[in-house]
Amino acid sequence: MKRLIILFILLSFVFGCLPESKKTEKPVVSVSILPLMFFVGEIAGDLVDINVVVPPGSGPENFEPGPREIQALSASLMLFHFNVFDVEKQVISRMETASRKVLLNDVSVGVGLIQEEHQHEEAETTHGHAGGVDPHIWSSVKNARIIARNVEAGLASLFPGHKEKFAENLKKLLRDIDDLDVYAREKFSKAKRKSFIIFHPALAYYAAEYGLTQLALEQDGKSPSALYMKQLVDIARKENIKTVFLQNQFDENNMNAFAREIGAKLEKLDPLDGNWLRNMVLMTDLIAISLNE
Repeated sequence: MKRLIILFILLSFVFGCLPESKKTEKPVVSVSILPLMFFVGEIAGDLVDINVVVPPGSGPENFEPGPREIQALSASLMLFHFNVFDVEKQVISRMETASRKVLLNDVSVGVGLIQEEHQHEEAETTHGHAGGVDPHIWSSVKNARIIARNVEAGLASLFPGHKEKFAENLKKLLRDIDDLDVYAREKFSKAKRKSFIIFHPALAYYAAEYGLTQLALEQDGKSPSALYMKQLVDIARKENIKTVFLQNQFDENNMNAFAREIGAKLEKLDPLDGNWLRNMVLMTDLIAISLNE
C-alpha cells in the first residue's frame, strides 16, 4: 500500500511538471442580435465563436451598448447585422472610427422592407430603429433564406478555405427553412380565423407571409391610446379571440389588463430566441392553436 502511495505521488509530480497543451482559440465573429447567431452557427459550424452584441433578455429597440460590448465586438473579425436598429448603427459608427477595423456584413441586403403601421399618431416615437421601417425581418421565411445566403457569403469571404463546407451547410439550412415553410402553411391553411393579438408588433413579416393579421397593442414604442385599446377590444370580442401574446422582454401589466378585459389568456412568445428554427416552429404552433380556439 505504501509503495502505491509513493508511486502515485511520483506520477502526479511528473505529469504536473509537463507543459500544458496550448489551447487553440477559435476566431470570433459578432452578431447584433440572438436570432442571427443561429444562422451564423448553422453555416459556420464549430469553426468560430460567436459574440452577441445585444445580450439575452434585452431588446434591440432600447439596448445601449457599453464598454464591455464594444470591447467584445472589437475582438471580432466581422459583425453580421441587419442595419435597422439604432443599436446596430451605434456600434457600426464606433467600429468605423476604431483603430482596429471590424468587417461589417449587412445581411439584410436584398430583403424587402415593409413600413410600420401607425395606429395612433399622437404618440411620440421612442423605438430604437429606423423610422417608418419594421425591423423584425428575421420572422419571415422568405427573408430567412436571403439572410442565410448573405451569412454564407460573408463567412466564405472570411475563410475561403472552408467555402465548400459553408455551401454544404447552407443547403441543409435552406432545406430546413423550406420544411418550416411547408409546415406553417399547412398549419394556417385551415385556421378558423386569421387575426392574432400581440403586445409588440414583431411579427408583421411573418403574418404577411401566411395571410394573417397581426394586431399589436404597442404602437410607435408607446402603450396604446384609449381609443385604439377600445378598437382592439371590440375586434377581439367580435372575432372571439381567446389568446393574446406577449414577448418575454416586455412587462405583463398592460397585456394582463387587456386579456382580462376580453376574457383571454396570456401566452408568452420570444421572437428574439437564439434558436431561430426551433422557435419559429414553436411560435407557429402557438399561433395556430390560438386561431382555432
